[in-house]
Amino acid sequence: MTPSKNSTNLRPEMHFPPVQNGMDYLQSVVTHLTWRPYRARKANPGPEQLKYAVLHLQAAAEVLLKARLLHEHWSLVFQDPGKENRKKFEEGDFTSCGLRETVKRLSDIAGVDIGEAARRALEDLAASRNALQHYGLTDSAAAVEARAASVLDFLLAFVEGQLLPQLSEADAADVLFELSIVAEGVTEIKQFVKARMDRLSRKELKRFKNQTVKCPSCKQWALVVDSDGPRCLVCMYKWESWEWEDLPGYYKRSVQGLRTEEIGDHVMTCPRCNMRTLTSGVSVACAPEKHFQFCFHCGSRA
Repeated sequence: MTPSKNSTNLRPEMHFPPVQNGMDYLQSVVTHLTWRPYRARKANPGPEQLKYAVLHLQAAAEVLLKARLLHEHWSLVFQDPGKENRKKFEEGDFTSCGLRETVKRLSDIAGVDIGEAARRALEDLAASRNALQHYGLTDSAAAVEARAASVLDFLLAFVEGQLLPQLSEADAADVLFELSIVAEGVTEIKQFVKARMDRLSRKELKRFKNQTVKCPSCKQWALVVDSDGPRCLVCMYKWESWEWEDLPGYYKRSVQGLRTEEIGDHVMTCPRCNMRTLTSGVSVACAPEKHFQFCFHCGSRA
């Protein structure tokens, strides 16, 4: 994200290259997730398509959010703004802030309200990207699609509300055209997720609605907890026995937005199965407006 060295005014210079790069990444994401040869056979995107969808969505989020920081001041994209200088910025010789810090600065300094749901979606995306880089891709197509739809929705609104006003009339017209292409792809991705949920709702989920909660991985009402152990009927992830006691904390972080340091007192030992898998404030599919103490091991609730 390096401005031209010939620039005399950083504000006009910052707007187009980063936004254009971000839009290119977004178009790549929807292309990979709606790849026609797979969809024509009613199959899911393959590992390569999922990999690049995650990587490019993370890249788009970072580029577009930092483009808004640049509008405030060039130093805000530095990891440590107080120790860097304009020359390093112009040469691109610096380490930029991470996604979480970018979101914090947008809120604290630029006054941009990201919103709790979008923040959680962005953090889930960052975690997926890090896992992909270090351990390889392990998510299903359903999980990637569901997460991508949430982040794409947010980024489309962010570009329109926060970045378009900074563009020239000609550049804004180009970006608006690209937004329409991405929005069409997002609609298609959502249709894949909805079709999957509709199939499940008519069959399996109806039988388990008393034991079904929102999946912390794909964010669908599809995590069933019964004698077979916790498993998601959308993203098809099944938590193994060694993961059971981690699942309540994962739910609290991913679904309810708690920080890791806030979770401790919220996880308890279940009096029915004697596992430390009971947590409060959980909604189930049969009563989504209510909150219960719910065990992520045996499915009991109170």
